[in-house]
Amino acid sequence: KYLNITVFCISLLTYLRKHKSDIDILHVHTADWIAGVAGLGGKLFGIPVVCKGADTPVFPDLECVPMSFLLDRYRKTPHFIALTESMEKDLRDHDGPKGKISVIPNGVELPETTSHVYENATFLFLGNFSQTAAHKGFDILIDAWSEVVKQEPGVRLIMAGGGDSSEWQNAAKQLGIFDTIRFPGYCINIEKLFLESGCLILPSRKEGLSNALLEANSYGLPAVVTDIPGMKEVVIHGETGLIVPVSDSRALCEAILSMYRNPQLRRYYGKAARLRVEDLYGIDSVASRVESLYSRLVH
Repeated sequence: KYLNITVFCISLLTYLRKHKSDIDILHVHTADWIAGVAGLGGKLFGIPVVCKGADTPVFPDLECVPMSFLLDRYRKTPHFIALTESMEKDLRDHDGPKGKISVIPNGVELPETTSHVYENATFLFLGNFSQTAAHKGFDILIDAWSEVVKQEPGVRLIMAGGGDSSEWQNAAKQLGIFDTIRFPGYCINIEKLFLESGCLILPSRKEGLSNALLEANSYGLPAVVTDIPGMKEVVIHGETGLIVPVSDSRALCEAILSMYRNPQLRRYYGKAARLRVEDLYGIDSVASRVESLYSRLVH
């Protein structure tokens, strides 16, 4: 890792020096070490740098990174896009650049068709299985789901996403619930999953602003999520979905059962979720705000 980062840093700085007159904006999508080398390159060659925070906390620890002191200093110099107000606060609390933070969320396309969540009682989880349970909460979902199935044997779950899901398939087999869960892997046609589902479940322990959540809401799906900052700024508890404590499988189970047993609730929350996405997270509005930021930095 140390060698790879060293080679990348040298290559990027060499490229920026050679092509600096052709570059208007340098934009990075995480405030890790890569934001540090981008900030350093921007300083050396007079290029505006934008960094979009990925998670909260925004600045992860720099482990096995060359020139970590230098890169830590310069990763705090770009103009930051904070996805949420909680991310903006985290930036301010951890030496983010004063006067150089814009709150701009992720944006989604608004589909013309929405899911018939009153009739659809299948639950959907979307996530990258390459990420750990410490991030996505796979273990909590499997644990909660085992109790849900005991009370409602007819309930069904789709756990979709890239990466190796074998650990969680094996866990489901050991608990005797494997036949109630579908693992389709990476799906190109995400729309099909949304249209056949009635509710999204995201038991994450750590998240920035989930695109899966915004996309599900855009299809009129309500959501059951954990009470972490990025989730709570999208889901309004008791209005567009339900919020449960992090790592609380019992509370997650109860929320899933509530959604499963009350199709009118799914429909009410789903309609409110779609309207909220239209108002706050439509791609046209979000893209316009990013374009305005670029214009200010360039001119």
